[in-house]
Amino acid sequence: MASKREPARSMRMRKIALVICEGETEVGYINLLKTWYKSPIRIVSHIEGTKITPSLVEKRTKELKISQWDKVHTFLMYDMDVSYTAIGRHIY
Repeated sequence: MASKREPARSMRMRKIALVICEGETEVGYINLLKTWYKSPIRIVSHIEGTKITPSLVEKRTKELKISQWDKVHTFLMYDMDVSYTAIGRHIY
């Protein structure tokens, strides 16, 4: 009698949230939210200051991906005292 093989588990996309921050206060806030809310999403924060470029965002995103199925959502978090021109955005 031939043995039956169990079907392989489907590849599920890993959800990762990358939060690029200005300083320590934003990282502290992210860590506080992590302790309050349990989430299946992995949240990673990086302190970058005001030197954010598209190439830096792509570099940080590629660092977090382990497989091609990983999905990285990127967020920028700044205090209100930072000018938007410092992060490459203009508001009119």
